[in-house]
Amino acid sequence: MNFPTLSAHAEEFLALKSAVAKVDPHRNTQDRRSLKHREKLVRSFIAYWRDRGCPWPMRSSLVLDWIAVGSHRLHPYRDQRRFYVVRAFLQQIRTFESATEIPENIYRPLYRRRTPHLYSEDDIARLMDAVWQLQTVTPFRRATVYALTRTVSKQWSADWRSSRSQRR
Repeated sequence: MNFPTLSAHAEEFLALKSAVAKVDPHRNTQDRRSLKHREKLVRSFIAYWRDRGCPWPMRSSLVLDWIAVGSHRLHPYRDQRRFYVVRAFLQQIRTFESATEIPENIYRPLYRRRTPHLYSEDDIARLMDAVWQLQTVTPFRRATVYALTRTVSKQWSADWRSSRSQRR
């Protein structure tokens, strides 16, 4: 693979990302700025690849070297972002050039999912009893909240427990 071919693939990759960003109504200006940043990173990686003599097939060590060259210890998330953007680009390249290596993820996830808190039957009963202690609502609303809490929590609890038992 040569520089013009990889540049053409990069243009297709960026055009695809841009088309997705324009179609999605939930995108905002922050996402569009992020798209420009991705474009800059992909072009920077291709320039680095060209400066290294266009080695082919592309190895994962080249990506890690590129990240190391631009890294700064005070900005570890910048390195992580560079890694994820180039990794996505290489995944697309690999679809038609199977010799391309995709580096393994060396970073922790950007966002950690909180561990869910599972309420016991006693916790649910205490929550339902606490509804009766609400002072700022009318008695009718208090009874409605109690009934809804009781119905939803028992149904959810039963569904969750049955789904857990099916997984085992």
